[in-house]
Formats: sequence, structure tokens, C-alpha cells
Amino acid sequence: ANDWFNGTEPKSHYLGAVVLAKRPKKGVRGIDRCLIIDGQQRLSTLQYLLKSLQLLTDEVGYEDGSLSIQQELFNTNESMMDRAEVQKYKLWPTFRDRDAHRRVMQSKTAHDLRTNFTDAFTQAGQLYRRADHPRPLATTWFFYRRISGWIQEIADEAARMRGLEAVRSAVTKSLQLIILWLEPKDDPQVIFECLNGRGAPLRPTDLIKNFIFMTGEAEAAEVSEEMTEESSLFKSWSKLDEPVWLEHVTRGRTTQSRLEWLIYYTLQAEMGEDLDASRIYETYQQWAVPKTGSTISSPQQVDILLSYASMLQSLMSGTADSPIGNF
Repeated sequence: ANDWFNGTEPKSHYLGAVVLAKRPKKGVRGIDRCLIIDGQQRLSTLQYLLKSLQLLTDEVGYEDGSLSIQQELFNTNESMMDRAEVQKYKLWPTFRDRDAHRRVMQSKTAHDLRTNFTDAFTQAGQLYRRADHPRPLATTWFFYRRISGWIQEIADEAARMRGLEAVRSAVTKSLQLIILWLEPKDDPQVIFECLNGRGAPLRPTDLIKNFIFMTGEAEAAEVSEEMTEESSLFKSWSKLDEPVWLEHVTRGRTTQSRLEWLIYYTLQAEMGEDLDASRIYETYQQWAVPKTGSTISSPQQVDILLSYASMLQSLMSGTADSPIGNF
């Protein structure tokens, strides 16, 4: 941004490759969609970086800059969309972040952001520290403060609008991504696992969730159906995205999310054998898609997990309204 502000076009910064798989569109209405196989964090971070910049351009009345950013955040021509409330967004995140994403994107100014997330801000208008804020809000506010601080360092107020344009140019012109499109014959799950086998390891639950939804997409395609957030599979899994399952619990010397323990207990009960806790993902695949016997469909997998989740919650609550609670 400093280079752009000083009239020098800097070298591009490479953010790596993202992998996308095109989703079929039925009929004329609707938009071209794609599933992000790898690169979800980078693409969502860029969206919230642009949104924080748009908040500032709207606040200072930099209309051209705001309109330019609008094109990066929203799809146009809602009249041709079959689900405009979702398809108007360039990026649509997973369940846990959807409500916060919508509220962030609907905000026009920092004041709107505070209004849409009243419980997250102090009376002084700052985000509470050491609180578990929704990720879209925390990310947007972080960039908002950093960009705002950089702009305030520009002594000449008339030049601050040029500073916002410099930041916009830095994001939209100097950050580079390589896009890899999957062919229909490619296996998204295998590619996802290979690409994410380096650097910070994914948790088994990340891989299992991805396995379930990619398998669900394939199952829906076989019967010429489209899997959306209204699908029963999405609604069922959303129950496992609730905070109680994301809490970390220690058993012996092992600490992991309650969801990981749930999957571990489910596999032990279903397979009837002791399991290696370090190989939960591989074991899950063997259970869901055995070499011999029938494959367990994605909806069936989630239903089984939910049945054990209900039992585990009864054990946790210890209430006397069920046999397990009495036990």
C-alpha cells in the first residue's frame, strides 16, 4: 500500500494456489457456482479485508472505491438468481459463520457493524478483548483498525482518500492467486487431503466433515439433485457445529474437541473394537466405506453420529429423564 500511495507499482505477492470444483447449474436461473476444495481461509480472509476497506470508503464518501469493492463482494442481477438471499454473496461460508457473514456484509459503516453485533462491543465502541467473537466479525474488525490506523498516519486529510485507493490497489492488484479447476473425473477428497497434508495438520474432524459433504455432493449428483444449505444433510450436521461440540475436553493425557471424542466413541461402539486415537480419520473411512459390505450414506453417517451425540449429552447432563441420565 505504501508503494501504491507513493506512485510505485510493487511486485506481486503470491498467496499460493486455490482449488475449485465447478457445481452444475440447473436451468437458466441461478449463478455459476463452485466448491472451494482448498483455499477457504485465504478467500474468506480476502473477503473480510475488502469489506473492512469498504466500510472506510463509505465512511469518507469515496463512492468510486466503494462501488469497485462492491463488485468483489456481491454478485449482480439478483432477478436472475433462484436464491438471491444466498447467491448475491460472492462467498458463502459454512454453517457456523453464515449468520455473522451476512451481518458483516450488510454493514455499511463501522457504526452498522457495532449495531449488528451489539453484544461484541464495549460502550466505547471497541471489540471486547478475550471474547470468542464470530470469525467474520473478528477478522473484519482487525483489518478495519489496521487500515484506519494507517490512513490516520497520513497528515494531509485530502490525501487520505488516495490512501484508501492505495490499499484497494494493493489488495486487488498486488495479491496473486493461482486457480486450479478440477475436472469431473478428479476426486476432490483425495486432492484436499494431499494439499492439506503439509504445514499445520488438519484435525480429524476437519477431514471427516469434508469427507461427509463431498460424499454427499456425489450422492446427490447421482440422482440429479443439488445439495444446498436447505438439504437435510446440512441441517443435521449443523447440530454438530454447536459450541458444545467445539469445546476441548481432556481424557487422560489427550485433549481434543468433544466432537472428536464423540466420533471416537461412535466408531468404537459401531465397530466393536479398540481403536488407535491417532488414526480416527482413516478408521472413519473404513467404517463408512468398508471393503466388504454396504457403504453407509452421508445422511446415515450423520444420523448415527447424532444418535450417539444424544446419548453423550444425556451422560453429560445427568438428568433423570432418561435411562442414561439415571445411570
